[in-house]
Amino acid sequence: SALGGSWWPLYIVPGWMQQLAHITLTAWAMDGFNQLLIYGKTLSAIVLSLVVLAGIGIVCFSISVARFRFN
Repeated sequence: SALGGSWWPLYIVPGWMQQLAHITLTAWAMDGFNQLLIYGKTLSAIVLSLVVLAGIGIVCFSISVARFRFN
């Protein structure tokens, strides 16, 4: 969670770390959260974050269904 920006805002870390942070779910969730609550943006401003989070969820769900052992 620290890498994704839950402990401190990502804008205070170097650019390379900001890029690296976006391999985590937390970074995408915090981006959307900050856009809505801190910067007062609308839902249209966080479409990319929502799409990425939904995509990661679909991929993880697909992997879990494929690996689940049905008896």
